[in-house]
Parts: sequence; structure tokens; C-alpha cells
Amino acid sequence: MAHSRRDFLVGSMAAGATLPWMQSSLWGRAAPMMSAGRKLVVLQVDGGWDYFNQIVPVHSPIYYAARPDVAVTDSPSSTLPISASVPEKWASFASAWRDLYDRGDLAVINNVGSPEPNQSHFESQAKWYAGEANPDDSADGWLGKYLSRAYKGPSTLPAIDTSATATGAFDGARVPLIGSTQTGRFAFEMDTASSRDNLVSLAAMEIAASVGRAPLGPAAYTANAMGRTFGLVQLLQNAVNFYQPRVTYPYDATITPYLQRIAALVTKDFPAHVYYLRTGTFDHHSQVANKGGTTGIFATGLQALSGNVKAFLDDMKAQNRGTEIVVLIFSEFSRRLGQNGAQGVDHGHGGVAYLAGEPVVGGYFGKYPDLSKATQPYAEWYPDFDKDSTDFRSIYATILDRWLNVSSQTVLGAQFANLPIL
Repeated sequence: MAHSRRDFLVGSMAAGATLPWMQSSLWGRAAPMMSAGRKLVVLQVDGGWDYFNQIVPVHSPIYYAARPDVAVTDSPSSTLPISASVPEKWASFASAWRDLYDRGDLAVINNVGSPEPNQSHFESQAKWYAGEANPDDSADGWLGKYLSRAYKGPSTLPAIDTSATATGAFDGARVPLIGSTQTGRFAFEMDTASSRDNLVSLAAMEIAASVGRAPLGPAAYTANAMGRTFGLVQLLQNAVNFYQPRVTYPYDATITPYLQRIAALVTKDFPAHVYYLRTGTFDHHSQVANKGGTTGIFATGLQALSGNVKAFLDDMKAQNRGTEIVVLIFSEFSRRLGQNGAQGVDHGHGGVAYLAGEPVVGGYFGKYPDLSKATQPYAEWYPDFDKDSTDFRSIYATILDRWLNVSSQTVLGAQFANLPIL
């Protein structure tokens, strides 16, 4: 039977997805499972979000000349100060970032990029996935390499891909994928001819889960192992159904159910410590903002995304799990400095990334791009990768060395400077 590069468990959180005899009772029995300790949530913002309209260079006349129709106006209703020592300001719709920053729970990482920048979504994402500047098609993902080379913990499910579709960051490792929150299907994703095998696998797990625990023998061992696996699968499927957030999330279908799913698994001590979520559609080549810059598709999207990240962290704090979690938020690249002819902004480089959570050393790190270097036409200019840039692999190295407590060189294949964000 032909297999894809990775096999995934596929499940959902829809009501009614469980078997009649496996409902809240299983949820209760699953709760004492091993806690995973420190947890990393990676939030990948697809599309290449705009840097300059969320952290606004209000001091730069070049910014306003480059974006006559879409720049964020500097006014008390449009911008919010970051700090007395930072000349840039938050856009008002990024107030959730400001709130996290003000309480010390957000590290702003400026001018993040990679050598030999590329304006292709796919090639730029491939760099982030592999943790390499020039990965080839066979390169494993950085988290796949972490799991296969460095992880020594006891969990059989140390990582979960909570995205709607699989992410390349886990390539090289067997990592469960939870797909749509709308369907009720559980299966093993193999090949297109394996649907009957999926049903047989699920039936076998159901039978094994119902077998009484016997003290000895290979059959008992197999039954116990399959029963535990089935319990974990059912926990995955029931997470949202039985979870009660302690804060109100600003609902957005592309992110809220997925973050609440992670929150549910964390609070029920699911034995995973790495969660990955791809979300967002920030490829804004046209009509990115209305005049004044604080309304339009970018403002709406960023407000929903940042608000949900803050709600998730507030929820975890209210559940007494805040000290266990850090969230990395990034996009594959930023946009160009100047607007194009359709009141949008095209692919660029030199973006912003955030690390959020109680354990984070909050602050403003790295150098904001020097817009005095911009050349005309501004619609074609973006920061190059230079001595003032932050190599994206330094973010990964910091997380691996200081949060996951493994050698980043073992995972990334080279040594990169740690950032003072943890």
C-alpha cells in the first residue's frame, strides 16, 4: 500500500462525533493523563502579513509618501504609543498586541527575515518549515527534526498539528493532524484506496478499548495499548464539545475554534507539548485599507487574530496554565513599503514576529527597518536581509535552547544567536 510522506490521525471536534458509549465519561477518565509541562503553540499567519501598518513608522515621511491612500494616520484614534523609547506606534486595531506588550507578555521581534529573501509564498514558507535558508524538496521540518533528533520525553503524542491541513514544519515525523472542526470523521490518512482499512482500524480500536485490563500476555498488552490510543483519539474528538472557556473569545471561524481546541487539550493534560496552527489570509494585493488605514481587510483580520491570541492567553491564565505556554506568531514575509495601483501592497521581506505568554521576556527587540534606505518606486522596495535583520532561525534556536531545553544546533544543524526573549 502506498503511503504519503507522513501518516496522520484525522479527527474533528463536531458534536455527535463520538460513539454512544464514549461521551463525557471518557473525557473524565482521560483527564489524569500525563501533563506535558512546558508547551509551545506555533501560530503561522498565512499570506504574508503587512508589517508597516501594524507597527507604524509615524516618524517617517517616506512611509506616508509611499502609502498615500492606505497609510495609518498618526492620531490619538488611529495609533497607540509603544513606549517612550520607541518611535514607532501600534495601529489602533492592534490594541490586543499593545495590551499584551504593556503587561510584559509580548516580545516584538523586528525585521525578521532570511538570507536570499524570496517573494514566493511557497518557497518562503519552505524556509520557515525547514529552519533552513535554502531547503530542498526533501528537507524535513524543523519540528520534525526536533521530534526525531532531540525529543527524549515519554509521550507517544508529543505534538499535534491543529491546522485544517497539514503543515510542513512536522515533515519527517509522525504527527497527528486534526482537520476540520465541521466534520465528524475520524480516520488514518493513507491513500485514496484505504477507506475500508480506516473503518477496520477504527473498529479494532473500539474493540480493544472495550476489552478488560488483563495483567499478562501479548494480547492484553495490545488491548491496553490500543485502548489508550483510542482514549486519546476520543479526547481529541471531544475537546471542544466539553470545554468551557473562562474568557470570551472574539469569534472568528478561521482561528477561534482551533485555539479553543488547543486550550481544551492543554487544560485536560493531553500529553502533547507542541501545537501548530496555520491560519489567516493576509495576501492583500488590493484594497488593503481604507483612507486613514484603520479600517479595511487588513485591520479586520489583524484585530481578529490578535484578539484571539490575547483571549487564548487570558483563558490559559484563568485556567492556571498561563506559566506553561508560549505562543510564536509569524508570517512567511511582510509586504513592500509602497502601495500598488490597486490600493494593496505586494510581497516583500523583513517582517515582524511575536513571542507571547507569561514566561516571555516582553519588550521591543531588533531594529525596525531603516526607511531612509528606501528607493523609488516605493511599490517595489522592501528591506533586504542585512546586518540589521533578525535571522528567523535565531527565534527557533531561542525556543529550542531556552524553552524546549534541547540543543538547537542538533535540530537546526548550525548555531544561531539566542534572543533575550525567554
